[in-house]
Amino acid sequence: MEIKLPKMLAEATTGAHRSNAEIRNCEDTIRKAENIIRTGREANRAEVEAKGRQTLERPGRRREKMKPSGAMGN
Repeated sequence: MEIKLPKMLAEATTGAHRSNAEIRNCEDTIRKAENIIRTGREANRAEVEAKGRQTLERPGRRREKMKPSGAMGN
């Protein structure tokens, strides 16, 4: 999932002269972006752990290799 952050997020780190309201807006935008990223990481971690548990709890059958038959060999 690609996250596109607003241009304001990049501008928030430049030392441009801004009003207090603009600074608060930038800080809010940064906080929201951090929350989105954190939520994504937590969801991904939970998904990976669930798949790991599923594999451990219910391993699938191992397929035996196909043996050559007929004129190919013994």
